[in-house]
Amino acid sequence: MIVLVTQNETFFANVAKRLRQIGKNCIGIMSLPDLWMTVRQQRPKMIILDLHDYQESPVNVLHRLDAEGYGGPTIVLAEAWENTLEHSKLGAIQIVGRPMSVNKVLCAIRIAQEHLHIEKYSGTAT
Repeated sequence: MIVLVTQNETFFANVAKRLRQIGKNCIGIMSLPDLWMTVRQQRPKMIILDLHDYQESPVNVLHRLDAEGYGGPTIVLAEAWENTLEHSKLGAIQIVGRPMSVNKVLCAIRIAQEHLHIEKYSGTAT
């Protein structure tokens, strides 16, 4: 299951539709407290964070995901960051800039899945 955290309902609908077309399940979450609960209860395989409308920094969200026990890939939709090494250590393996594009998100998902596949067969998975 892929979790998309966004307050943009149209963007979620477009991403979810495209993911369904390729056989992937996606749920939408509009608040960070709901994300923490979902991570604890449902253990998603991947999280996509559209933090544009939230007051939380990407680093804080990534640290909290780590603290909640999430270890999968995270795709962050943000304008720009400075400390990308820290983000990659926290599971943000792909950063997609603005403006939001469904095609960019699908590309980032493919990259994240390739990372998981490589880690699984190279013995570097955590």
